[in-house]
Amino acid sequence: MVGLVILTRGAVSLFFLERSLVWYRKNYRNDNNIKGKLPRIVIIIPVLREQKRIIETLKYFLKSFGKYPIKIVVATTNREFEKKFNGLSTQRLVENYIQQNSLKEKISLINYPKKYGKKAHQLNYVLEILNDKTDYIAVYDADSRPHKLTFDVFYQQMKLYPEAEVFQQSALFVNNYNKISNFFLRASAILQSRWTLAHEVARLLRQSGKETIVSKLVNAHCVGHGLIISLKMLKIIGGFPEETMNEDLIIGYLLRVKGVKIFPLPCLELADAPTTLLGLWNQKYVWFWGPLRYVEYYRFACKKYNLDLRSRIKAMVLVFQGLISALAWLLSGPLFLVALILVFFVDSVVTVVVLILAVVVYGPAQFVVTVDNFEEYQEWSGQKLKKQNLSEIIETALMSVPAILFNSIPPYFALFSEIRYRFQNTEIYKPKTDD
Repeated sequence: MVGLVILTRGAVSLFFLERSLVWYRKNYRNDNNIKGKLPRIVIIIPVLREQKRIIETLKYFLKSFGKYPIKIVVATTNREFEKKFNGLSTQRLVENYIQQNSLKEKISLINYPKKYGKKAHQLNYVLEILNDKTDYIAVYDADSRPHKLTFDVFYQQMKLYPEAEVFQQSALFVNNYNKISNFFLRASAILQSRWTLAHEVARLLRQSGKETIVSKLVNAHCVGHGLIISLKMLKIIGGFPEETMNEDLIIGYLLRVKGVKIFPLPCLELADAPTTLLGLWNQKYVWFWGPLRYVEYYRFACKKYNLDLRSRIKAMVLVFQGLISALAWLLSGPLFLVALILVFFVDSVVTVVVLILAVVVYGPAQFVVTVDNFEEYQEWSGQKLKKQNLSEIIETALMSVPAILFNSIPPYFALFSEIRYRFQNTEIYKPKTDD
């Protein structure tokens, strides 16, 4: 039974992984011939203690997107001073950079003045001063390096889908892949990238395509970097929720509750993967709160939008899908381990074959497919990425086993923290995922 569950899950994931790759191959276009009046894009970069990264990121955005009608807003926060640091603050560094290079027309800094709050508070504080509803808001992180043709692709998609209000550029976590010497961490980067292609992109495609009864009920989520959404739609849904731990996953949920489609952009961003075990742990630990709190998202939507019975049923269907994702995250590692152990203890040849096939399809096979397409990721992202040779692919595929097993461990600690918070009112510590 365990073997069949793992095999089925692996086969389905492999199918959608390939389907996403085929979609990028068919839809990516290296065409920057964009003409006519274009809506302005306000790029918001929320930052917290990002002194090492922010200036280089601003240089990249100006060089890559300066020809478009853009405005870059760096959203700092006084929460930065809750920890001691050497040198200038992020706010002062950015202010100096703007002044020294006469960039007030292209870049502005807005500081969230309070010493509490999260990313959502910074984003909403910026939104309060924006009132041109023809604007589009693009949210990126301090280390983001989106494709230089991202906005060409965005404007092209707007012409193809004039009714669209929301777009999502997905990220693969392989930007620093060749700089990571530890094969376990490299395999973990591939695992997360494989998840993006097999699940995140696949969900976006299911609900943004031809409208059917099923597609109306398909869940999809937004990511905090690469989200491009009209200011009009963002204000309709009430901005970024400040009451929840994560602000990005719930945005996707609220949009889907309202029947809004989220269109994937046929170009990628390559993001950095954690370079330490602690960084990887923190990433998995924090990210798990996204799917873990879908019931909270449901209550939030019901209260905020006063949903009728039909909308509540749809909202519950979306919640069910989200909770299934959380459960799958928790159980995938343990079930994968059970399948591995059973290979050495069962007597039935058929069962052994099923178990081995399940392990290979769920782990190494998907990792091989993901790593083997580095040349195409380079084209779709516009970023340099070294093609892996056969020995490197094999090593990464073998390390898929411990990477999959580890992947489920931090979420259990997040779950325990959530339980303590609910029953003992113990404060939840949310570390920066790159600390």
